[in-house]
Amino acid sequence: MSKKRPSMIDVAREIGMSKSSVSLAMRNSKLLAESTRTKIQKLAREMGYRPNMLFSVMGSGNRNKRKKSDMIQIAFLRDSDDSDKEAASDFRCIPQAAGEYCFSVDLFNLRDYKSARELETTLFSRGYAGVIIGRITDSHSIAYDLELEDFTVISNTNTLWKNSFHRIASDVFRGVQLTWDKCIESSYRRIGAAVCRHAHPVPDDDLRLGAVLERQAHYSKIAMSIPPFTGLPGDISGFIAWVKKEGPDAVIGFHIGQYYALKEKFGSKCPGFACLILIEPMSDWAKPISGVISDEKDIAEVSVSLLDQEIRKRIHGIPEHIMKISLSPKWHEGKTLKN
Repeated sequence: MSKKRPSMIDVAREIGMSKSSVSLAMRNSKLLAESTRTKIQKLAREMGYRPNMLFSVMGSGNRNKRKKSDMIQIAFLRDSDDSDKEAASDFRCIPQAAGEYCFSVDLFNLRDYKSARELETTLFSRGYAGVIIGRITDSHSIAYDLELEDFTVISNTNTLWKNSFHRIASDVFRGVQLTWDKCIESSYRRIGAAVCRHAHPVPDDDLRLGAVLERQAHYSKIAMSIPPFTGLPGDISGFIAWVKKEGPDAVIGFHIGQYYALKEKFGSKCPGFACLILIEPMSDWAKPISGVISDEKDIAEVSVSLLDQEIRKRIHGIPEHIMKISLSPKWHEGKTLKN
């Protein structure tokens, strides 16, 4: 028979304080001295006590009218050297989506911490109930050492992860298929896919390549097959050399920088172009380009909604059944494919 999980009363008895003091400490309330909060939080973690902060907020009145100090705290983790961290696409839409569920979200860059243990201790002591994992760009990131056993966790990017958590992202496979179909509809018959591969592979690398092979087989009777470009995303010279060698009349590109490299190199003889990743809302640089929209607002809303459900069920760490939710791609009709 499994051991009963300790309650708030058990923690209060063990430390010799009132239940209300423990409650305040687990909500990181400044009504308690920091040393007292830290002492209670440390004991609670050692005892295996996990507060369900969601229900305390729900029971305190209208969730939509609570001030920030009363909201459930969630953390957004990323490992990136982006200069404008809060405007980055993977985080930009999270705060608004979180607010709809009475969550207060804080952004943590893993590069600010020496170890995974240091970060997890910080999150636990500050009372964070849930974690959303954003962009991880460093294969040596402390992200790969995180256990996150005390938190409800959702991943909303295509990060390669040693442990699997629920994941929400755009449907990459279907995105390649949709882009290929649009090129065929525009009467292109020599389609080249610059799907690229990351230096430290992520799952979507295989999905993009698999979708290319599927579309080539699907249209084998009406279109020529060109070996895809699988160099690094930043290898523009290799990309241009591939275009010169294979001579595609339309290119399915990994990012919009490839289109502008083609324009600079080939001018009016530039092949048609469709991009696999257009971030919504789009910049003026991206608007003229046809391609698949990655709607960060939809991803944020689904991520927070699923996190809310899992917090209600008190799911911590790696869940028994992993969900991978792929959102249907949307098409942006630009000017880089023939009408």
